Amino acid sequence: MRSRRRRSTLGVALVAAGVLALPTACGGDGAEPDAFCAQVRRVPVITDRLQLATPDPTTASAELVDELERLRNASPRAVRADVEVLLELSRVLGTAITTTDEAARADALATLETRRVEWERASASVVAYTNRVCGVQLGG
Repeated sequence: MRSRRRRSTLGVALVAAGVLALPTACGGDGAEPDAFCAQVRRVPVITDRLQLATPDPTTASAELVDELERLRNASPRAVRADVEVLLELSRVLGTAITTTDEAARADALATLETRRVEWERASASVVAYTNRVCGVQLGG
């Protein structure tokens, strides 16, 4: 039962990460918003638990982090800090999903829970920016 609950928690966390992370790609810190907007369309979004198994979660979380790093590099000052929050917490999520160390997994899940409000705020900021500047509707 504990294993099923953990998988469910990880599934919810990964879905949240994907949905919240996608909205982070429409601007650059000195780059044109076009670069950010182009990158936002590349960020993978994991929308359901089925995608936790296919492709494997390790690959999916690594791809998400890679695209968020590119997004951060293309982010304008207006949303760069928010993209960095999403990137950092996506890395924590990756640890929660991929580690075999139970203590590390528990720490990662606790961090995600503790920083949930920060994650939601950063995501909302990036979604609003993306909608306004890129004309891309995210998060829904």
